[in-house]
Amino acid sequence: MSGGPWFTPEKAMRHLVYCRSEVSGGSNVALHLPLPQPSEEDWRDYQDIAVIAFSTPEGDSGKALVPLSVTSNAEDQPWGKCLRKEPGTTIRLDPSDEPVWVEATFSGPEMIRTVEFPSV
Repeated sequence: MSGGPWFTPEKAMRHLVYCRSEVSGGSNVALHLPLPQPSEEDWRDYQDIAVIAFSTPEGDSGKALVPLSVTSNAEDQPWGKCLRKEPGTTIRLDPSDEPVWVEATFSGPEMIRTVEFPSV
C-alpha cells in the first residue's frame, strides 16, 4: 500500500530512534532517559516502545571512531566528512560495473564491531 490521508499517524510507517545512557552495574538505578533528537515536533508522533539494557564491551566509549585518513577509488566523495558524521554530508555514487572501496587508517589496531551508514 502507498500513503494517503487514510493513514493516521499511529498507523504510519515508523522510524526507530535511540538515545544512549551509561550507568554502572550492580545496583538499581532510577534516571530519566533523554529523548532522542529530534523528537519535539508535533508531527513526529514520538512514543517510547522499549528500553534495552546490556553490558557494553570493555573500552567501548560510545563515540564514533575517527580515522586518521581515508582513501577510496571514488576520490570525489567526502568520505572523511561522512565517517566523522559531519551534518549535511552526502555520498552520491553513480551506478557502475566497478565496485567502490573505502580504506580507513587508524593510529593503531582497532576492533571494529559496527559500520553504520546514514539512511538513504
